[in-house]
Amino acid sequence: MIKAVVFDFDGVLVDSNQLKLDAYFTAFGGIKGSRRIVSDVLAEYEGKRREKIISVILERCIEANALKAGMPVLAQAYIKKYSDAVQKAISGAREIKGAKKAVQALCKKCLLFVDSATPDAYLKAAVSSRKLSSYFKGIYGLDSGSKADNVRLILREYGLSPSEVVFVGDSNSDLACAKELNTHFVGIKNRFNDFNRKTVTHLILNLERLPETITSTGCSKTRKALGRFPRSAQKCRLQRRFRKP
Repeated sequence: MIKAVVFDFDGVLVDSNQLKLDAYFTAFGGIKGSRRIVSDVLAEYEGKRREKIISVILERCIEANALKAGMPVLAQAYIKKYSDAVQKAISGAREIKGAKKAVQALCKKCLLFVDSATPDAYLKAAVSSRKLSSYFKGIYGLDSGSKADNVRLILREYGLSPSEVVFVGDSNSDLACAKELNTHFVGIKNRFNDFNRKTVTHLILNLERLPETITSTGCSKTRKALGRFPRSAQKCRLQRRFRKP
């Protein structure tokens, strides 16, 4: 029996994946020649934390003589600049189709949680701005640990077993988290992932059918294969997405 549903935030509850990528270009827009550097780093460090991505972008800008050295101060300033740009963009982002109705329906039957790699303060503000906070038992972000750490905390604090939990995500890291902890997994198919029926048993395009998917015959375990693109293919795919003429 499913007792809890854990949602990723970006690309699952809110259509914000592209907005978060665009925010890197916004944050570094004042640096000459930064667009190519940002594109290359995003392609090479797909799925990494914002702190890591921003540090690498700054290192390469310094190497290209586009910035003067002073990494610690610069890093903190640009992390804030990026986070503020994301927060502003997300406030106007549309929800994933069926998100609010799915959350409203499921909260009557299960404990609901948000688990994201976004810093806690920004994540809670984003959830609150969409008037969704009251539906979730807990909202866990980057400050609490990795996504897997957050799920472990949920399992421990609420006395849940992995078989009683469904993770709803749209990235390979979400799938890997569910596989690592042996929870059920429902994948959201979008242009930012390479999910297919061979790698994800329960695959949906939006959240309209999520309650039905969870309460029908039950969610089977995640498959072993994670179906990642070869790194060269990932880089080409991302570069096509990020680079503008």
